[in-house]
Amino acid sequence: MEIARCSSPDYVGAEEVLAQDLLGAVDYFRDQPCVIADQIVLVGHLQGGSVSLAAANKTLRAVAA
Repeated sequence: MEIARCSSPDYVGAEEVLAQDLLGAVDYFRDQPCVIADQIVLVGHLQGGSVSLAAANKTLRAVAA
């Protein structure tokens, strides 16, 4: 079985799209009554880690890394 390969991957573009999606999820959870809105933590492994950092970089909200 041959695995398809991408001849020109856009990793940065993909991270940007995923970061926007993640920030949408953060905004949703900020509005939930059971969530302390200023104490949301983003944690990821491999791509999730880089997407969390990209999301933190896109916002002016307080971020601790």
